[in-house]
Amino acid sequence: MTKSEHTSGPWGYNPESPNRVTGPRGETISATYGGMVGYQEQFANTRLIANAPVMLDYVVGRARDGDQGAKTILESMGLGD
Repeated sequence: MTKSEHTSGPWGYNPESPNRVTGPRGETISATYGGMVGYQEQFANTRLIANAPVMLDYVVGRARDGDQGAKTILESMGLGD
């Protein structure tokens, strides 16, 4: 599998101001915009992005166990064999 080039986790966010996803050193990884989708959807998007490293680890584990769907996801991300 190709090595991922993303910022290592864990990622987090501030529940009081959920417009930024932060990396392990507090650096901004991503910012979400809620103007068109509203606060609730913005917050959901921030939580989803913040959990991306955990989800990626899960998918990598499933791919190693032979799950074809997980392999397909990794290939679509440029992380396949």
